[in-house]
Amino acid sequence: MLDLALREQLRLVQEDPYGLLERLQLIDKQGRPTLFDDPFEEQLLIMDDFMSPHVETAIELKGRQMGVTTGALADEYNYLYRTPDPIKTLYVGDVDDTTDSSFLKIQRFDEGLPKFLQRKKSRSNRREFIFEDTGAGMRCMTAGGRSKGKGYTYQRVIFDELAFWPDDDNAYGSFTSTLAVGPHLKKKIISTPNGPGNLFHRMCMSAHRAMQNYETMEQYLKESPVRFRFTPWFIHRGYRREPPKSWEPSSEEAYLAGLYNLDVLQLYWRHWRIYGDDGIGIDAFRKQYPSTVLEGFLASGGAWFDVEYLNEQLASVQHHTGNLVVYEKPEPGMTYAMGIDPSWANGGDYFAVQVLSHDGRQVCRFSTNQGGEESAAKEAAAIASFYNDARVLTEGNPGGAGRVVIKILRRLGCKLWWRPPKQGKKPSKTKRPWTTHRGSKEEVFAHARLVVNGDALLLNDYLTIEEMTNVREDPVSGRIEASVGHDDHVMALALAEWNRRSLPRAKPDLSGLGRKPRSRLLKRSPLVALARAEGLMRF
Repeated sequence: MLDLALREQLRLVQEDPYGLLERLQLIDKQGRPTLFDDPFEEQLLIMDDFMSPHVETAIELKGRQMGVTTGALADEYNYLYRTPDPIKTLYVGDVDDTTDSSFLKIQRFDEGLPKFLQRKKSRSNRREFIFEDTGAGMRCMTAGGRSKGKGYTYQRVIFDELAFWPDDDNAYGSFTSTLAVGPHLKKKIISTPNGPGNLFHRMCMSAHRAMQNYETMEQYLKESPVRFRFTPWFIHRGYRREPPKSWEPSSEEAYLAGLYNLDVLQLYWRHWRIYGDDGIGIDAFRKQYPSTVLEGFLASGGAWFDVEYLNEQLASVQHHTGNLVVYEKPEPGMTYAMGIDPSWANGGDYFAVQVLSHDGRQVCRFSTNQGGEESAAKEAAAIASFYNDARVLTEGNPGGAGRVVIKILRRLGCKLWWRPPKQGKKPSKTKRPWTTHRGSKEEVFAHARLVVNGDALLLNDYLTIEEMTNVREDPVSGRIEASVGHDDHVMALALAEWNRRSLPRAKPDLSGLGRKPRSRLLKRSPLVALARAEGLMRF
């Protein structure tokens, strides 16, 4: 039982969750003691992730020395101090130095409190503390250590610098097996990027992609139990440096200033960190101080597309959520090419649709892995109808969903792309769809690489560009596929571009836009409903 004085003390700090945070003491980068009463912008952002009651897992992708781990530890001490329940938090660092440094911060938080707020500990050693009255406390461990947390049960965890853990998959599985599901459950996963392919990279890409299932960012922030947040280096107010009077930025630096809205102090700090006497070089800078979600994960070796170019494109496009994104409405007289990478849409691969205008603009993207192939095919037919009866190229491998999708599209009256007859051969009465095999995929992707790297396509979709950065050619098998995650959107884009190559320049027949739809099925399409509301289609 808690005594009355402690109950009153807890009541006061629970009524003002930020009141205790402002009293926590820490050491700044200049080695001076200070209080956590003026947090960085990135620390305020992560506090929202950590304090949102519906968020069970917060994945924080950040640059080096930005105070994110300090913010996570401050929030955790605040939570343990305020709760009356005997919950336990496990902190796991990548190496002993990280673990020791983090626990020293916790100790400073505790010992730096005013005397009237300090509480007795039943246990307090170099890596563990437990409040005597409530039994709440924290234990700190290192990922490469012998123990994996077994023999203990925790309600909350902080996994720090996960991208640098040795044997990350096994260690993560072992530590999370100690977690108890309940009202206190919270996983804080924090790391600087460490290249592609590791567990943290896969987590970030999965969480980032999960945003697509929410129609708006507001809905995502309100409802998602997993919160992903990226904090670019230039958010941190400490990354600024006065340039010498003689310094002038290069043309590339001037371009980056415009791209990321950097002022001269930020731009020179970047220059100094890369090229100064103790500079780390451009490759290490991109890894340790990323400007975009993907920059720290980029690895140009074996990449099919120009990842540097794609990273610049990512910085210039917006990240839209939702299965359907319309970037441009159809223009009268414009012809459009659609590419479909079909699937059964039963929870696995995505049914992906891309639409390109005749002059090479990505105008629409639709994707789903739910609801079945028939529902997805009907949506694709509605999109094709919306874009002036766009011609549709669908992968049609025997035994796959593509053949079924093609039948549905034909039934709905879509204009389909068919494989042309071989040179010197008479046209066959049997129409043949495009099929994927090693030779055909190489041909289509080689053409896609040519137009993408040559800046001949206007790419608008963040999710598509993100996937493109992961497409690799396996040096052994020669297969072209994503090294991490899916490549369905890239495949659909490549097919749309292959379709666009032979798209007629003649204006399409627009006289039928006022007629009834070819099928009543199209009336149920949300895209058609949107188009009707805007007066673009009259059904």
